[in-house]
Order: sequence, then structure tokens, then C-alpha cells
Amino acid sequence: MCEAARQVLETMFFVTVEEPDPSAPPPQPSWWLEVDFHGDPSGCFYLGLSEEAAATAAANFLGAEPGAAIAKEDTVNVLREMANMICGATLSRLENGRSFELSSPRLLEGAPLRQPDAACILTLDCGGAEARLWLDSDRR
Repeated sequence: MCEAARQVLETMFFVTVEEPDPSAPPPQPSWWLEVDFHGDPSGCFYLGLSEEAAATAAANFLGAEPGAAIAKEDTVNVLREMANMICGATLSRLENGRSFELSSPRLLEGAPLRQPDAACILTLDCGGAEARLWLDSDRR
């Protein structure tokens, strides 16, 4: 999942991804997105981003000038696209050759209500901004 996320974030959103400091407290994302996927296996992909990571990624993806304000609707659309891309890239790497159907990414009002027990959870440092990815393949 790390390489899939790194590739999408660096090539499409021009965000450098580094390993986070393990001694730092985990980030508390401000933005959460969810993508259901159906296939073998079926599950749910969650993407959580800090306010800073969301703003940076949206500005970079839209080609905005540094420091330019991005409308909330535009940020949401960019983050939906990001969640779709990272989920698709991750599933392509994990289940090579299998077909999956992905739902439209949904913006959540807060953190996911369900905390997956056996999920793959990955925290990334995006140049000082934090992103957290969860892949829950036990959801049916």
C-alpha cells in the first residue's frame, strides 16, 4: 500500500512522501474519505488527511499558485479523486489480475465510525503534512 500511495501522491499531487517519525503522536486527520470495493476480496478503503495535507494536495493537483485559496468544493473533489486513485492503485498491486468495482468516494463527516480490527493501516508524512490510509478487507 505504501508504494501505491507514494506513486499516486508524488506523480499526481506533487507531494513528497516520507516515513513518519515513529516517536511522533499519530496524526488526527481533519478530512476522511471512504471507498467501498467489491471483488475478491471485498472491503473498504479509508483515506484521512490533515488540513495541511488536503490543502497542499488540492493546490498542487489544480496547479494553483502557492498560498492561493482553494474552494472547499474543489478540495473535496480533489480528495475524492485522490482516494479513488490510491484505492485503485493499492488493489491493483495487492490482487494482481483480479477485477474490482469501486464505489464513488464519499467524504465522511468525521473519522470512520468503525475502526477495522484487521486492517492494514499506514501513516505517511507528506512533507510535514500527514496522511493516514486504512485498508479493511474483512468488510463484506
